[in-house]
Amino acid sequence: MKKLFNSRLFLMLSSAELTFGELFTITVNKIIFFSSQFYYHLKFLILGLDPKVFYGYRRHLPKDIKPKGYCLVAFLPEIIYKEHFIGRLKFFFSNNGTTLTLLQALNELGYVVDVIHFTNEEFVPKRHYDVFFFYSYKIYEALSPRLNPDVISILFEATAYWRPMLENIRQRLTYFEQRHGVKLLEKEYNYFLWLEQTQDQVERVYRDVNGVVVIGDQLAKSFQQSANPRIKYIKTGAMPDPNRIKDLSLANLERGRKNFLFFGGADVFRKGLDIILDAFLDSPYNIYFCIDYPPLFEQIYKISQQKNFHHFSYLKLGSR
Repeated sequence: MKKLFNSRLFLMLSSAELTFGELFTITVNKIIFFSSQFYYHLKFLILGLDPKVFYGYRRHLPKDIKPKGYCLVAFLPEIIYKEHFIGRLKFFFSNNGTTLTLLQALNELGYVVDVIHFTNEEFVPKRHYDVFFFYSYKIYEALSPRLNPDVISILFEATAYWRPMLENIRQRLTYFEQRHGVKLLEKEYNYFLWLEQTQDQVERVYRDVNGVVVIGDQLAKSFQQSANPRIKYIKTGAMPDPNRIKDLSLANLERGRKNFLFFGGADVFRKGLDIILDAFLDSPYNIYFCIDYPPLFEQIYKISQQKNFHHFSYLKLGSR
């Protein structure tokens, strides 16, 4: 029973203020996803291709235009099966939105795209690729020898350059001990410790690639410490969401001055939940946070007993 209550589906349904219509939409979405996945797997099997690969994505490339070339993306192919879901807004966040936006951009640049999972190190290329866009260091070293030598390789990074990031996390661990008298084990609270343990491989990839794409200007600046002078840094931008109309009335702004939202998914320490809780403890302001936290945080902050602490696992876009 405990496993059920801690399941992702139960947490979403219990905390996201979903209406009956939205629950119906979720059900329809799941049916569409599995049907789409089955269709494409069967299609590629009949064609004698690997069903774990999505071949020939060109949704945003007009049929009457000759492709400029082919691109191989090693990230999240299953997102394509979800693309036709009802309520596409869910894809504007994080990995889902990143993948679909990337595929659209590559199509608009004139490329047909084949998509594999970022862990599919057994993939054997069937054609010449002009661009290899990847997420994992391991898959780059596994596939590079099999790809044509003139391919342009681009790494997608979801975090900052590893050296300053680990230094910052260690400083935060020391700061936490100073504030609370508790020494945290780094192996339990430093999720990216593996980057230091595999730094030789990581640095090899940084040296070899033709470019690195990151989300956020601060992350991009951190990569100026890397050893590849060929990497170009491009400022990122954010597009407004026309489906969300902002309430800029004075009454709503006044409510906002005492109510704050913090969300971060997982990896609470790197994302600063402890600093947030310290700031709001015994304050007149409400903090609503959507991030899992370890039992130790309950012991230190008495989260469940604080009237101005409000913990959620999921929040629906546009909800109260």
